[in-house]
Amino acid sequence: MPDDHRDAILDLTKGASLEQTADRYVKPYFETAGDGRDLFRRVFLRNLAANPLRFAFEIPVLKRNGWMADDDDAHIAEALLAGGPNDPKAPAIAEGYAKEGEAGSAIDLCRRAMAAAKDDPLAFPPREFRKVAAALVKVEAFGEAFSLLVEAADFSQRRLLTEDAYLLEGAAAYHARLLARDGGSLAGVHLSAQAREALGGSPSPYRFLNAARGFYGYGEFLHKAGEDGKATLCIQLAHLAGEIHRRAEGGQPPPSVNPAFDARSLLAAWSGGIGDADPIIGFGSEWRFSAGHQRPPGGWTQPEFAAADWESGAAPIGYGDDDLRTKFAKSKGGRSVLHLFAVRDFEIADPAAAGPLLAAVIRDDGLVLYLNGMEVARENIPDLPLVGETHALWAIGGDMERVPVLVPLPADLLKPGKNRLAAEVHQFDENSTDLAFDLSLLKNATDPMAGAAELTDEALSAGLGEAWTKVPEALRKEILASPIR
Repeated sequence: MPDDHRDAILDLTKGASLEQTADRYVKPYFETAGDGRDLFRRVFLRNLAANPLRFAFEIPVLKRNGWMADDDDAHIAEALLAGGPNDPKAPAIAEGYAKEGEAGSAIDLCRRAMAAAKDDPLAFPPREFRKVAAALVKVEAFGEAFSLLVEAADFSQRRLLTEDAYLLEGAAAYHARLLARDGGSLAGVHLSAQAREALGGSPSPYRFLNAARGFYGYGEFLHKAGEDGKATLCIQLAHLAGEIHRRAEGGQPPPSVNPAFDARSLLAAWSGGIGDADPIIGFGSEWRFSAGHQRPPGGWTQPEFAAADWESGAAPIGYGDDDLRTKFAKSKGGRSVLHLFAVRDFEIADPAAAGPLLAAVIRDDGLVLYLNGMEVARENIPDLPLVGETHALWAIGGDMERVPVLVPLPADLLKPGKNRLAAEVHQFDENSTDLAFDLSLLKNATDPMAGAAELTDEALSAGLGEAWTKVPEALRKEILASPIR
């Protein structure tokens, strides 16, 4: 394009909008000659320097449409910082970049702004960079957000503030499983712990939960990649970290983004089964049950308790779902049903021959199991005395309502002759739209967690590499020092 044509176009576009500039004056050249792009850059950068807040937010769109390129960032930053290093527009514009998913451009602009103001640590209030970091977190750019907050803390000659750590820790933990499952990234585990460590304060109460979520998702990722050995290590690690969290927090849920975390079920699905197990009680069996808001009389879990006046029916038992074989009303006595209590008697000739016992249970929402009057398992229930108002810890929904939880039971509680398995199901709240229960009791079953590799620092380092060694050392030691296995 001749220089006189360039100058004429530049004169014509002095008062033109960006759209007019692109469509009326530059696009014809852009479509026919490569130098049209250069002309547009010159026009745009001039307008950007004159009105940064008006034109800066067009940059992500322009990049996607091919009008601008990543190598224009230096020129863009120069135009945006034309008002001087104390110009507050740079962080605001960087925040806009981040919201558009342009993490690289956002970080680059913030760094250039800090470099331009290197002799004035008060040039940009910390909250301005925190807004950019928050926008980066929302588009899952955790690494960029963490780097920005650390660099901004150095720039302003201060430590990371509590709100900085909480911002990263909470968001990274929320996405920990998804990041690991879909992209093989444990950034959610690493960054949430690093953020708290940067405070130099007390460790996060959610550090074990974050680790459980991340390693659960990473196990799913590795399984899809065909690396089942490493995947199994991850699920064992997630199960251990989740149990540590649950016990430390008084019964709060162990798991992942999907609260129905059950390492046994997942490992059984991967291995194709649970051995040559024989059903003592099969899915769809008949149960005696009582549904309501109050607990039954004491002793209802014992074989001697007569449940003849209870209702009976085939499982699944509950209300609100089409696939239930036995249904009852959602409300009884003017109150919503909060609990289901069910008993099933069975005969065992030789307890010694029953081998390992495993119950596969469908429950919506929380579950307590008893064998011959002894409580043998809780799942999604607080570790507190059970009363009429006991609720499940969280709601089970979607497909997980019909995914069985695998629960090992102590075979030494079996007696020759009549035995009783009892279950109680608790709702998350009284407004729940459904409740369901079904159970299969298996003998001679292989516990998917039995024979699991011993979790040591050496084994995890060798098996998982940086996925494990990048976890902060203090957290690694806490997990492995736990007596829970």
